[in-house]
Amino acid sequence: MKDFVKRYVPYAIVIGAIYLLLPLIFIPYGFLDQKFTPMVYDVVFPLAAVVCSVIYARKYGIDFFFSLVAPIMYIPSMLIYNGISMNNIIFVAIYLVSSIFGLFVGDMFFGSKDREYEEEPDLDIVETELREPAAEDLRVRENGNDSVPKKEESPEDEIDAILNDIHNKN
Repeated sequence: MKDFVKRYVPYAIVIGAIYLLLPLIFIPYGFLDQKFTPMVYDVVFPLAAVVCSVIYARKYGIDFFFSLVAPIMYIPSMLIYNGISMNNIIFVAIYLVSSIFGLFVGDMFFGSKDREYEEEPDLDIVETELREPAAEDLRVRENGNDSVPKKEESPEDEIDAILNDIHNKN
């Protein structure tokens, strides 16, 4: 649950604030039905969905559940300011497509740079493993033999050796 809150809620708050508060700015001036509607519903709201999706995809990768945030956050705005109509249902679909588009753009151009769930390999461990010789190598060098030590035999190799000894004795 904490992961869900950490991942989705900040973006939902930003998108919801844009969808709910931006119309409040224009209501006192009477622009809600005249000039405000086409500009905001066709440009500002989809742009907000795309920008938030790009930022989310840069941080977490493509997550199609996130694409539902913009349409879900538009529904209260739709019910408060305009009511249910066919145009508003089309806008819900447009915001869904805008959000999916933003996810793909964010993953394509910014993918895996800042992702939290991906960890880079610890290069210090790899380097020390490569530099430190194994204890067996040190024993061979101390004895004056510079040859490569034999690899350890597996239990199957030991069984084969015992069976070969028994076969050779007969």
